[in-house]
Amino acid sequence: MRGKSFAKDKVEADFEALLNGIRPHKDHAGHGGTIFKEWWEDRRGMVNVQIKSLVEQISELEKKIGQLLDRIVDTSNPSIVSAY
Repeated sequence: MRGKSFAKDKVEADFEALLNGIRPHKDHAGHGGTIFKEWWEDRRGMVNVQIKSLVEQISELEKKIGQLLDRIVDTSNPSIVSAY
């Protein structure tokens, strides 16, 4: 194909016409919805795992904050008492 050139616009137009003419086989037409539903459920599962992890992190942080506040309240160090 050396030395030959193609009309870019014609090639793109022909390719677009080819794509516009493609239709799924009637036996496969319903698979798109099924695939999307499976993807959606997988994604929902991943989000639920992330939510569970974030809730656990929040609980840990609340526990640490409570422990810090308890130490501050129980301290007798004047500089810490005045800082908080």
